[in-house]
Amino acid sequence: MFKTAFLRNILFISLAIATIFPVYDLFIIHPRYQALLEEETSQDAVRFGHHLIYSLQLDQQPLDRKKLVPLIDAHDALIREDPKMVKFRIFSRAGEIVYSTLPSEVGQVNEKDYFRNIVAQGQVYSKVVHKNTLTAERQMVKVDVVETYVPILTDGRFAGAMEIYYDITDRSQAIASLSRVSTSSLLIIAFGLLVTVIFTLRRAHRWVEGRDLSLIHI
Repeated sequence: MFKTAFLRNILFISLAIATIFPVYDLFIIHPRYQALLEEETSQDAVRFGHHLIYSLQLDQQPLDRKKLVPLIDAHDALIREDPKMVKFRIFSRAGEIVYSTLPSEVGQVNEKDYFRNIVAQGQVYSKVVHKNTLTAERQMVKVDVVETYVPILTDGRFAGAMEIYYDITDRSQAIASLSRVSTSSLLIIAFGLLVTVIFTLRRAHRWVEGRDLSLIHI
């Protein structure tokens, strides 16, 4: 079969096609779905953050630790209603944690560059943190999360920030499972097509050889 250039080229093209689709699904489609999940989760966090800022009127008052605790406790349902929210914190303009769902963190100061150069400039900062890796603040997480900082602006000026951790473990695993199924299916289909092509080419090769022999004997 490989002695005939035309048939050999068909085989190589078929092999390339059979390889491209599973590889494309694994390295292009799956990462895009994952990126879309992370982007949508970050946008959800931003919308939730703006909703809380408006509901608690955080943009209309100083972010004082003593005043925030009873204020947020009075609106506790707004924060606790989302089971996917792992942690919620509020930072002052100086980067000090003035409220956290983990009380032991209150009083710590975020001095990282991203906080000074991005969040404090009024921009949203978001980072995907995978299980057993470090957050932007160098803290270990036990689930896959999207860590999002939403700036609090008063009259267009930076007054503080809200940080929201959203758990994306289930959805991330669902996408990974779907990707494995689709890639496996494409591999099976590609293998079946390749076997069919090889079988067809072998028959074509035998036909070409038979034709050539007939021409020789004429």
